[in-house]
Amino acid sequence: MCYDRYGVSTMTHSSMKASTVVLLLLALAGLFAACGEKTADKTAPAASTDEQRIQDVLDEVVARWHNKDKAVLYDLEFPYLRDQFTFDEYLRFPQIEWMNADSVRSIKALDFVFYDRDSADALVEVVLVDPAGGDTSIVNDRYRFYYHRDRWIRPTVSTSLLQYEYDRDWRAADSAAAAEAELEDL
Repeated sequence: MCYDRYGVSTMTHSSMKASTVVLLLLALAGLFAACGEKTADKTAPAASTDEQRIQDVLDEVVARWHNKDKAVLYDLEFPYLRDQFTFDEYLRFPQIEWMNADSVRSIKALDFVFYDRDSADALVEVVLVDPAGGDTSIVNDRYRFYYHRDRWIRPTVSTSLLQYEYDRDWRAADSAAAAEAELEDL
């Protein structure tokens, strides 16, 4: 079971809502501080297709993971989770704590099914090698990717439903702040 900094279990829906209110206020302050800083990265080469962008994500995961960089998994989570948990807390999640890339040689996306442009399923081939130098095996699996904030992500822990609720609350707070700013201008 995971707990937030207030000692409240974060795995229940009601506690997620309470935590969301606190995080929403913090995020709103961050939004005003970061207003106007959103710029496109003009130095990064544009991938030609969504399929290539997803494969680039998989390649980056394997490369960074082989260098013992589990931050790559944290980077691919939905923002609500990154706002709620620090990277150190994330590393203690059971799904993350025991993950090891020693045996993963590569992950190759073979086939895609796109759902509009907000999500996609990819049939992937994972090439595994026995860390002791033994046999190579190939595992086929389906991964769900989400197009969120101008990039493809593959969350390990976070869910699209909770991100939807987080975004909805964010928009409501943003609208309330805009209305309050209009009243102050009168």
